[in-house]
Amino acid sequence: MGSGLSERLRRLLGHAAALAATRVDLFGLELQEELERQIKHLALLLGVLLCAALAAIFGAVLVLVLAWHSGHLLAAATALMLCFAALALAGFVVLRRCLQRAPTPFAVTLEEFQRDAESMRTARESDS
Repeated sequence: MGSGLSERLRRLLGHAAALAATRVDLFGLELQEELERQIKHLALLLGVLLCAALAAIFGAVLVLVLAWHSGHLLAAATALMLCFAALALAGFVVLRRCLQRAPTPFAVTLEEFQRDAESMRTARESDS
């Protein structure tokens, strides 16, 4: 009976090691996906900030141009300011939507751990 128990224990440890290796691989994949998603969000945020800064700069130029009374320069500064402001607003909307729709980090790994725990509970109850 002792050898049967040790064989069952060895198999259980083998399965647990394989299960742990699978979960570590899954965690690594999800970590890589999360890093890529965060880099994308950061790049978009930097673009939004750049457009907002340019809109502010051209807004200041617009005020200066208004004081200078030049018709063509005024139209150009206004168009550039509105263009960059629209880009900043669009970028903000896209970034906000991305952040709202982003999945929970490591959701698949957590789900698999919950399934593993449930399987272990079920196996323990059936062994009793």
